[in-house]
Amino acid sequence: WSPMRETSCASAFGALEPCTETQCVPDGAGGVNLGATTDRRSVLRQRSLGGASCTDPRGVPRSRFLQAIVNRTETCPCPFCTTPPGPGPH
Repeated sequence: WSPMRETSCASAFGALEPCTETQCVPDGAGGVNLGATTDRRSVLRQRSLGGASCTDPRGVPRSRFLQAIVNRTETCPCPFCTTPPGPGPH
């Protein structure tokens, strides 16, 4: 089956990796966090011959299925309670 039209590349970020820490640690700036996590934006749909390529941050075309486009690192925040623990409504 062919849609008889050009299709452009499509990409998305995948699942986040686990945080690098299992307990909150000082971040060096007076706060605390659970370390960092990374994920990768990858090509999920290849372009057709006349379709547009995905591009990395430098403008380099990326169009092969599952080809990495960019990696992203994020800080994992520490969880916090919005109500104090103990008896009472939660």
